[in-house]
Amino acid sequence: MRIGYLIILSLFTVQQAMGEDLDDREMARSLNDQVGLLMRRLDVVTDSAAYYATVADIARTALTCDEYDSRPDRKGRVNPRFRSENGKRVGPLLGKIEEAGFFNYRRRQNDAALNDFELFLKCAESELFSNQTQLTDAVGQASYYAALLAYAMKDFAKADRYADVALHDIGYAKEAAEIKILCMKAGLNNEADSTRYLIALLELHDKDPKNKNYMRLLQEYFSSPGHEDEMRQFASDEIRKDKRNVIAWMLLGETYMRMHEWDEAIRAYKTAGELDSVSLAAIYNIGICYSSKAIEMRDSLSKGDRLTDGQIKIVKRYFEDARKFLEKAAELDPERKQIDWAKPLYLVYYVLDDERAELINGLIK
Repeated sequence: MRIGYLIILSLFTVQQAMGEDLDDREMARSLNDQVGLLMRRLDVVTDSAAYYATVADIARTALTCDEYDSRPDRKGRVNPRFRSENGKRVGPLLGKIEEAGFFNYRRRQNDAALNDFELFLKCAESELFSNQTQLTDAVGQASYYAALLAYAMKDFAKADRYADVALHDIGYAKEAAEIKILCMKAGLNNEADSTRYLIALLELHDKDPKNKNYMRLLQEYFSSPGHEDEMRQFASDEIRKDKRNVIAWMLLGETYMRMHEWDEAIRAYKTAGELDSVSLAAIYNIGICYSSKAIEMRDSLSKGDRLTDGQIKIVKRYFEDARKFLEKAAELDPERKQIDWAKPLYLVYYVLDDERAELINGLIK
């Protein structure tokens, strides 16, 4: 009785396997026929969007056909019957898929563009198109644009994955590295993440010191609270490498400014100003440092006692220095498009009893 049951079960399993094998083969055959129908449809399509959509349908159908066609039969044998045919007839169309990606990218159809680039990359990885050498040359480009689009859609994991591929293409390695570091920045959740991000960013900066994007990201990182020591160390290192690095002198000035070391900050900003005579930020910050130094001195000296004439004279001189630099900032940026100098200049005018104080006060919102 038990033997009979086992024989029946065995026969059922074999029949089931034969059925699945038959289903896979029939599905592959059906999909192969669909590829042929789509190829014929392509000959009569005139609209660009419809043409690219049809090419994408052909490639997807061919890939699915190959998936079923490559499944082992009940004896474990793999013998794709349609791979050669589809590789030959669909392969020449693959460049059109990447072309479709750029077509939709220009039209700002970002979802469609990303789908096109991803389809192209999937084709490049498939055994179906292993003989299409033109795919290898275009993988870096497609990967970069896929990463760029995924980043814009805030899919940072996908963007990072495609950027990794693009890094291997010398033509897109630089841009891909920027996307990867931006993905890291978007994923900062704790101190360990921040440390890894800073190390990676510093390495990229060392490799490409003239890259303004890396310097901008470093400035943003160091400008956040709690990074004063790191900022000062970085700025000092950059100055040792290049004493004419204006940005490094500006960062050093900002570090000292945060620490209320006004004289050191003024020296750093003045050096930046000497290297770049129209550096609005340097000029403005020197004015702020002088006025802050004057206020700090006035408040510390006046605790419980009146300031002596000598002390008043020193405080006034610092306010006058502040006025000179803030007026220069106002001259360079009269419409306050870059820096709003009105409030600090009003304060200086008010303290110095300058009649222009009311005029400036009218500019303050």
